[in-house]
Order: sequence, then C-alpha cells, then structure tokens
Amino acid sequence: MDSNVHCSCATIVPDDVPSTQSSLLCPTHGDGGCFACQETSSLEHEAAEISKKLANVLAKLASARSVKNYAHSTILAKLPNEILSHIFCAAWNAVDPSPPRGDICDYYEEPQKEKRLSVALLLAGVCKRWRALTLAIPQIWTDIHVFIHRQKGDSALSILHEIVKRSKHTDLTIRLYSEPFDNIDRIDEIQPALSILQKESERWRSLQMCLPYRLISALFKPNMDLSQVNLLYVHSNERDYMGFGDPLWKDKGLRPQRLWLQSPAMQKIALSWDRVTHIVAHRFNTDHAMTVIRSAPLLTTLELMDMDEATEATEIYSGNFVHEKLQYLIYYAMDHCSAEWTLSLFDLNVFPSLKTVDYHTLFKTDDDPFLDHLMQKKPPIQELRLCGSPYESWCVMLALRAVGSTLKRLDFEPYEDDHDDFEYGILFEHLAAVKSYPPSGDPSDSGDDQQMFLPRLEYFKLTSGWPFAWDRVPAFFGSPSDPYRRPLKEFRFSAYNDHRNDDHIIPKKDLLALINLRNAGFVVESRGLRDICLKSLSTFTIWELLLRRHLRRHPQYNISYY
Repeated sequence: MDSNVHCSCATIVPDDVPSTQSSLLCPTHGDGGCFACQETSSLEHEAAEISKKLANVLAKLASARSVKNYAHSTILAKLPNEILSHIFCAAWNAVDPSPPRGDICDYYEEPQKEKRLSVALLLAGVCKRWRALTLAIPQIWTDIHVFIHRQKGDSALSILHEIVKRSKHTDLTIRLYSEPFDNIDRIDEIQPALSILQKESERWRSLQMCLPYRLISALFKPNMDLSQVNLLYVHSNERDYMGFGDPLWKDKGLRPQRLWLQSPAMQKIALSWDRVTHIVAHRFNTDHAMTVIRSAPLLTTLELMDMDEATEATEIYSGNFVHEKLQYLIYYAMDHCSAEWTLSLFDLNVFPSLKTVDYHTLFKTDDDPFLDHLMQKKPPIQELRLCGSPYESWCVMLALRAVGSTLKRLDFEPYEDDHDDFEYGILFEHLAAVKSYPPSGDPSDSGDDQQMFLPRLEYFKLTSGWPFAWDRVPAFFGSPSDPYRRPLKEFRFSAYNDHRNDDHIIPKKDLLALINLRNAGFVVESRGLRDICLKSLSTFTIWELLLRRHLRRHPQYNISYY
C-alpha cells in the first residue's frame, strides 16, 4: 500500500464522529465520565500511539527505499553533481571545435552528429537531474551551431532565443550555415533570427560562417563592436560572386588572431592585421598573399590552399622583405599553376624562422621559385613535404643541401608521368654515401661535398611509381655502432601505381638486411595496394618451402641460397 494512503488514514477524522468537546455535556463528567466517554478517550489515545508508530515506520520505509535505489542504481546516479558537471564539460570539450577543412563548405552542409550544441541538447534530455545540471552550466551552451535558413516561425525562434539565453553572460562561438539563396527576399524572412544573434555581438569570440555573401553582409549591417572576436571563418557557398558594395566589416573594430578566408572576401575587407597569427586562405593570388605577409607581423602559420599562380601581381613590391615570425607554411597550388614564370611570394620575402613546409604544385615546368628560395635564403626548415611537379633532380639536390643542416623530416612525392626512368637516383646515391665524421653545425657548410648529405635526417618517406633500389636502404641508416651516423630512424616507401605485378618485389638478396634493420629497432616499411615487404616475404617463403621440399627428395642437389 502506498505510504500516502497510510498518512491519510492516520490524520483524517470522519465528519460524523462527535467532537471530544461533547464529553463536557456528560452528566458524570466529574466522575470520569460515562462508559462511552471513557471508551472514546481510550481509542483516541490508542489511535495517537498507532499514528506515531506508523509515521516512524513510513520514515524507515522511505529510508530503506532510498538505500535500495542507491544500491541498484548506476555509477552515474551515485556521482555528486560537481563530478557529473565535470564529466558533462569533458564530453562537450571532446568534440573538435575546429572549422571545416578544405572545400567542405562549397555546398550546403547537412546536419552533423558531432556538434557541441548536440552534446548539450542530448545531455539535457536524459532525465530531470541531468537537465537541471546542464541548464546550470552556461559553458556547454556557448557553441551555437545554427542552420540559419531554417530559423523561421515562432517555434524555431523561441528555441534559438532559449539556447542563447542558457549561455548567460559567457563568451560565444557562433557557427552559421545556410543553403545557397536564389532570392534576396529570403534574407527578410530570417532577419528575426539574425537579430537574436546580433544583440549578443559583444559576446562573440569565434565567428564561423558558411553563407551566401549577401547574408554575410546582412549579419554585419548593424553597428557593432567586434574587437573581441578572436577567430573569424568566412566561406561562402555562393557560386556566382557579384561583388560587394562596401568593404566587409567596415568600422567593426575587427582584430582577429585566426582567419579562414576565400579570395572574394580579401577584395573587400576591413580589419586590423596586427594580432593575426594564423591564416587559412583559399584561392588567394600573389597580391592577396603579399598583403597578408606584409600586414601581419605576428603571423606564425600560413596555409595557402589552391593558390592562384596564374594571376600576375598587380602591385610593385620591394624584394627581400623579412618576416621574422612565420614558422609553418602550407602551399597548395594544384589547379592554377602557371607554366610560365610569374612573380612569387618566394621571390620577394625572406623567412628566417621557417621550420615546417608542405609544398605542393602540379605541372610546373620552369625553375621552381620555392626550390630557388631554399638554395638562396637557406631557411632553417626541419620538416619538408615536397609533392607534385616533375622537379629537376639537380634542383632538388641543391635545395636539400641548402637546408640539410636543419632538415629532420623529408616526405618526397614527385610527379613522374613525364619521366622515362627513375629521375632521382642521384638523391639516393648521396643518401647512401658513407661519411663517418661529425656533421658541421655551420649552415654555410651545407653545400660542401665533404659533408654528409642530410646529416640530421630522422624520417624519410618516398612515394614513387618506379621500382626502388632497396640495396641502398641499409646505407641510409648507417651502422648502429657509428657515433656519427645520421640519426635516421624511419624510412617509408609508398608505391602509388598498380603493382599487382612483380615490379615492386624486394629482391631476395636485400630482404635479410632490411629484416636486420627492423630487428635493430629501425622502421622500414612500404605501402601501396599491398605491403611490399610482406608481399616479398610471402613470395620468397613459398619459394623456399618448395625448394626445401625438393632438396629433401633430391639431396644430391643441396645448395646454400643465403
């Protein structure tokens, strides 16, 4: 029976029961009352005792039920609110907050499962306790991911307003997405949603937009101070760019640290570059890149994706501009490489702190400006990825020698379709040359033929379609007992063509030396459609089994094959 029923029975007195005050009317009141009065008094005393006992039992029952529920509950239900709140924040932080990479936003983006806002909504929908906890943590409501074209109608606007309200007064990350617009009147339909976000502009710290440019302009139309925005991501899914009237973000005080931009945004942009440290740029030309390099003195990371090398620079620039801070450079010029010489950012600037470069061009036939930059300026590069063009072998050699005193990791993937044979044998001849004496610490000695080639190399990866000279690999590493060997720890060969034939089988005479390198702790691996080392081992193991069976049957033919 429910405990509430017990309580009701113990406390409610029926209306037709005479009041105890009626004992005053008893003729024998002074003598202890009549039998009926005495009986009533006795029962009232008994009822009071029973009520006390029942209340005590009900209290014990509630306590026992609490203990039972606790014993049979999950570990999450037993955790205190403080620890559960930390778990919620950890789950929220585990979602990668980085903006999309590459051309992911060229088209309308479908809803994603991995969104921080989705985590907050999921946690709030589990139970009453979790909902109360999530509503008490403003942080997990600060990453607002909105498909802005859907924010129409009272219901959608109410939800958006409630989510913004839950973030209270904390800093906001705003992520806005929209399908392309075919009618400018649609902006008026979503203006109420834009207004909800615009009212919180003082709290914006990260602003990421994949929107038509007309909608971007509408978002920034009111007067607002955006000087506290640290990250700005602008990527339009609008195919037909009609141009801007006024510069984007004019008089908004923008001073971001991290930027993701497309080339149309650079044509009409008004912001301060003095705090910018990281830029990802899509389809920039030389003028755009030069504006960034010469306007952002704190820039440490520059990623130029789909760099437009075909458009010639329209401005006149002084040469040998020194940018002291740039350390990390990605340069991808895949679709707009020029077959003729054009002025490049590598012709005009010097980067004395450059440590990591990922350089990828395609079909460049003239002298490469980046390789020339390495030979002439000798930046202290430690990690280099060189891909794409059919680079001249002598040019690659000279460029690598120029940075050899600092280079630790090399990933080389040349374009080889125009070659009739393997072009870079000279590179591996120099790597295999044994020179056992201390490498020079003077960068000016990097071109000296007496110095070991790439003396500080720790990692080397080659991607090629030609059969590889595996007999040279042990010499790349040198003798483990040589104190002056290059510190190479890992060599990887990747075959990018279809090698279902035997072109990439490692010769049997070279396999034992490679296995010994692996046993000594070095990494020697090969990748393609199949692992070449495993394929080679499998091939020769089958051959050896057949040979051993033959020798057991015909011992007169016994030979040593190692």
